[in-house]
Amino acid sequence: MASASDFFDHEEALKETKTAQLTGSWSFSGGIECPETAAELDLESAGTGTITTFAAENLSKCKVIGSLAALGCTSATAFTKTGTWAVQREEAKLAITGVDLDATVKGGGLCTSGISLTLSNSGETAIFATPDATTAIKDFTFSGTLNSSTGTNVTVGGTLTMKGKDSGTYGLEAFP
Repeated sequence: MASASDFFDHEEALKETKTAQLTGSWSFSGGIECPETAAELDLESAGTGTITTFAAENLSKCKVIGSLAALGCTSATAFTKTGTWAVQREEAKLAITGVDLDATVKGGGLCTSGISLTLSNSGETAIFATPDATTAIKDFTFSGTLNSSTGTNVTVGGTLTMKGKDSGTYGLEAFP
């Protein structure tokens, strides 16, 4: 019998791990916007999972914004997932913990030698991925706050869409 915390493949609760491919845009305030971001989400049977891949598909399309742009930074040269990103279903959304991202930007001004920073969530904070529906999920809207290695908090967000056969296949509840 399915529990309220399971992930579903149509009307069936998952019995084994399924990997969903996602693509879309991602940004963090005062830093970088990446319109082409790819992720892999492993969904497990008990409403848990892992984001195993998260990266800019094309760094040259990422745009430096806000305070990093004001320092003279003009291009992102690295945008890498590190650590284990754990996913836990919470009602009608997913909580993501263990998030670590390393980003490096370069340019002119104070950014000539490049600036590297790490974004992470620690303790009880989470980034949330809210699906467009509880059945036949097509995309997730991400939102939350990460700690920056500069000592500030940054707001993160974006929308990642399930790719190909994964679009509309999985849900947080059974569907016909």
